[in-house]
Amino acid sequence: MNTLENNNNPYLRITIIGGVLYLILIACGVYAEIFVLSELVVGNDPTATANNILSRETLYRTGVFAHIVTLLCSSLLLGILFKIFKSTSEYLVLTLLVFNIVTVAIEGVSILYELETLSILKSKMLASLFSPDQINALAYLPLKMQSTTYDLALLFFGVACCLISILILKSELFFRWVGLLMFAAGVCYITNSVAYFISPTFRNYLLPYILIPCFIAELSLSINMIAGSRRTRQSL
Repeated sequence: MNTLENNNNPYLRITIIGGVLYLILIACGVYAEIFVLSELVVGNDPTATANNILSRETLYRTGVFAHIVTLLCSSLLLGILFKIFKSTSEYLVLTLLVFNIVTVAIEGVSILYELETLSILKSKMLASLFSPDQINALAYLPLKMQSTTYDLALLFFGVACCLISILILKSELFFRWVGLLMFAAGVCYITNSVAYFISPTFRNYLLPYILIPCFIAELSLSINMIAGSRRTRQSL
């Protein structure tokens, strides 16, 4: 019998909590990247970017906060995934733990770069030493580093998605098609990051299409986790 089949099983409750955390993580990630950074950051235009951030500072700060929430949810979700899959394969789940910790750590650094940009733009000391254009250029550099560190984090997260896929297929705790979708998501994340470091121009042709399978897979997993109590009424 599947581990999640018994409604009295403690795994069921934490699985549902994990699904809710995953939904929050997805929502905050989409908001921070698409509705904040993509909205405010103008490619290769430090002045326009600086004007956008300063004129919509509250929006920018909510994006930073959303990124922080994703780290909190990721950390809690990691513990839940470890609990759920520990009996399936201790080696695989420990490897998943390592890759997720690295992902969270790198993404945390990317948040510091976002805060550094705002700090530079609002620095009175720098305003007395440099021209506005120079300050805007200085503030733009951390945003470039934020993008680089975020893509590096997604590289490690892509491997984590592949490990989650294998654990799902081995444990049969969730629908097999969810496991296959997570593997596809992992491949897409890895491809996206590798393309960024090897050929940024080629990566621009991939976006945003290469990330669509990632969104579908992670959303499917989160919903499947929340609906864990109903999953057992259907065949694998």
